[in-house]
Amino acid sequence: MAEFGFTEAQEMFRAHARDFTRRELMPTAKERVRLNRIPGEVIKKLADTGFLGLRTPEKYGGQMSDLVTGGIACEETARSDIGVPYVILLSSFGAECLALCPDEVRTNWMPLLCNGERTVCLSLTEPDAGSDAAAIKARAVKDGDHYVLNGEKTAITLGMQADVACIFLKTDTTAPGARGITGFFVPLDLPGLERSAYADMGHTCVERGSIFMDNVRLPTEYRIGDEGKGFYVVMGAFDWIRVYLCLHALGQAQQSIDEAIDYAKQRKAFDRPIAKFEAVSFRLVDSLAKMEAARLLCYKALWLMDHGLRATKETAMAKSLCPAVAIEACNNAMLTFGHAGYSSEHIIEQRLRDVYGYQFADGTADIQRVVMVRDFIGREYLSYT
Repeated sequence: MAEFGFTEAQEMFRAHARDFTRRELMPTAKERVRLNRIPGEVIKKLADTGFLGLRTPEKYGGQMSDLVTGGIACEETARSDIGVPYVILLSSFGAECLALCPDEVRTNWMPLLCNGERTVCLSLTEPDAGSDAAAIKARAVKDGDHYVLNGEKTAITLGMQADVACIFLKTDTTAPGARGITGFFVPLDLPGLERSAYADMGHTCVERGSIFMDNVRLPTEYRIGDEGKGFYVVMGAFDWIRVYLCLHALGQAQQSIDEAIDYAKQRKAFDRPIAKFEAVSFRLVDSLAKMEAARLLCYKALWLMDHGLRATKETAMAKSLCPAVAIEACNNAMLTFGHAGYSSEHIIEQRLRDVYGYQFADGTADIQRVVMVRDFIGREYLSYT
C-alpha cells in the first residue's frame, strides 16, 4: 500500500466527473429533492457519459471499469445530491446480478440498464429482517418453468422509480440461516406486484418504498445464479456497495465544507471574515482531516478488491466511520452558515438529513463492529458464539 494512488486514467476520470457534476447536476439538485425522483433526462445524461456502464461488459455497451473508478464516480456526483450516485451504484449491482443470469436475459437487460432506459433497485430487507438479512421470510416456490413469488420487501432505495428489482427470496424454507436464499431479476410491471412509498426525513430524491408480491409468476430464466446461493451473491457485493455508500456521504460532506469555507471567507462579523475566528476555522479543518482519513480507508478497500484481495474488515471500518464523519462535517458546515443554512431553501439542511440515513443503510455501525471483532479479535469472542 505504500505505492497506493490513483492512476492517470482515474485522475482524468475524476476531473471529468467533477466537471460534469458542477455543470450538469448541481444547478438542479434542489429540484430533484422536490420531485422525489431522479428525472429521466438526468439518468440519460449519466448513461451518455458512461457512468451507468461501469460494471457492464463492452459487448453490452459498457466499459467494465475497476471498483476504484466507480467509487470516484459516486463520490464526485454525490457533491450534487445522493440520488445520482445511487443510480450509478445500483446500475453496477444490477450488471453484476445479470452476469449470473442466462445469456438471453443478459442480452435483453444489460444494454437497457447501461443506456439508462431502465433503472434497477436492490430488494433484500424485510419488516423483520434488516441487519439479520439471513432471516428473510418472503418466498419463491418453483412451479414448472416459473417461480411464484410471495411476501414483502421494505426500505428499497429507488423502490418507487425502478423498472426492475434484484429481489432475494427464500426458496428452501427448511434450510437454516443464509442457506436456501435465491436471487431473482424481477421486472416490476408483473401482475401481482404493488408498491408503497415512504415519507422519509432524507433521501427523498430516491423515494424509498416497499414491494408487495402476491403470487407473482416469474420465468425461471430470471433467477440470479444457482438456487440457494443468493445470499452469497448479495453479501459478496456488499463489500463494495458499502464503500460506495460511504463515498456518497463523504461527497456530500466535502461539498458542504467547501461551501462553508467559501462562506466563512466572505461573511464578516466584528469587521473581519468569520474564517479568522478559530472557533469557526478549527471546526472546518477538523472535518477536512477526518474526511481525508475516511476517504483513504474507502479507496484502500476498493483497491484491495480490485487486486483480488479480501477487504471485509476495511469495508466494515469505513462503514462504521464515514457516516459519523459526514454527519459531523455537514453539521459543522451548518453551524458556519448559521440561520441561513437552517432554511429549507439552503441545500445544507438537505445534506444533513441525507447523510444521517447512511448510518443504517446496508449495515449499521454496530453490525460493522461485529465484523471487526470477528476479524481483529477472533470469531470465538463474538457475543453470540
